[in-house]
Amino acid sequence: MRSIGRLFAIALLAFALPGPAAAEMPKLTIGAYGSYSSLKALKLGIVEGFRRLGYRAEIVNLPPERSLTAANSGEIDGDGLRTIGIDARFPNLIRVPEPILTIRYTAYSKHPAPKVESWQDLAGYRVAHITGWQYIAEHAAGALSVTQVDHPEQLFQMLMLDRIDFALYEEGEGDAYLRSNDIPGVVAITPPIDSANMYLYLHKKHIDLIDPLTEIVKEMKHDISVLRASIQFLLPSERLGAFFGSE
Repeated sequence: MRSIGRLFAIALLAFALPGPAAAEMPKLTIGAYGSYSSLKALKLGIVEGFRRLGYRAEIVNLPPERSLTAANSGEIDGDGLRTIGIDARFPNLIRVPEPILTIRYTAYSKHPAPKVESWQDLAGYRVAHITGWQYIAEHAAGALSVTQVDHPEQLFQMLMLDRIDFALYEEGEGDAYLRSNDIPGVVAITPPIDSANMYLYLHKKHIDLIDPLTEIVKEMKHDISVLRASIQFLLPSERLGAFFGSE
């Protein structure tokens, strides 16, 4: 069975289209959070989008809150995988208005799991989520208690130790974490609680890139042959729809 690293390399080759040599391109640093297949595919998309604009994008894996702070201060050039409205808290960030993808927010619980169909259903339960995931923080505020942690390992450890009733996470990354760590007795509540479009934000010093990058993201969504050739190596077939739902 091919490793994720090998598959990632194969997928990267699918994006090796003619263009300026990487060493000749100006570099942009984009913060993001995660380590599983959905983020790896997203990295490919961001790198390719900037390549078509003549830039070399480097994706740095940072804790969510740290990434936002660094992007807002101009320490790095932007931040990825954010919902609409994050610029209210971080006014130096400008949203690229075309969504990159759509993700699904899911509650994970020990089996048998209570019935949860909306954020309101979390009332009376103890929940936890990753620090810096503002959308979850805002929508889960009505829960009995809300704990923020830095890593998914902590999230699911709290669940296994019965310190929380629900671990709130993104479906693709949560499912991948459970598979790779062979955690028994934890289930994803279906259907997911919510879904949201996710966007790339750039520091305001790059305002001139917003419009052309928006058009390139739209163009890439129609470049199905390139995107599918890459993403199919990284995601189960049922996850492909998240990358094309906004076409």
